[in-house]
Amino acid sequence: MTTKRLRITVLLLLLPLALAARPAAAQPAARGVEFLLGRQAADGRWDSPSVRPAHATAEALLALQAVAPTEAGARSAAAGFLEAGEILDSDDRARRLLALAGEGRDVSALAAALFTDRDPRGGWGLTAEFRADPLDTSLALLALDGRPGIDNEVMRRALGRLLGTQRPDGGFPCVEAGDQ
Repeated sequence: MTTKRLRITVLLLLLPLALAARPAAAQPAARGVEFLLGRQAADGRWDSPSVRPAHATAEALLALQAVAPTEAGARSAAAGFLEAGEILDSDDRARRLLALAGEGRDVSALAAALFTDRDPRGGWGLTAEFRADPLDTSLALLALDGRPGIDNEVMRRALGRLLGTQRPDGGFPCVEAGDQ
């Protein structure tokens, strides 16, 4: 287990204790969970006017995993929606992989396909036909970190390419030559 993964695991394990120790701080989280649960569609998805349903659903599922681990029904329905839908691009695949892995689902096919989508020069673009960009590379690195069968040299090359796009102020553009 990498140091980063260990830190994240410890943080996620301690988060429920921190919320329980501070009831006032837990109220906004409870309201957020109530908001999410109240807007989940019957098929398990969440809709958003700004992003695709799979994107909104993956992010809502990740939020529920972090602050509402007891909401198994809503989480299972969301995972079912993510498993059933057509995957459109690397962004979609990486988000699904992260959310479904958090549910203990088999993500080996998603990981293999995402790994294959990479730019041979390092990093990931929206699809294999696009040049690598910071956003899709970041999502892929997060999704593939620590997965079995993933070549560490490819991950290091992608991380190097990502770091090469960092601006002097510390920010990253959404696409390699774009604004922050």
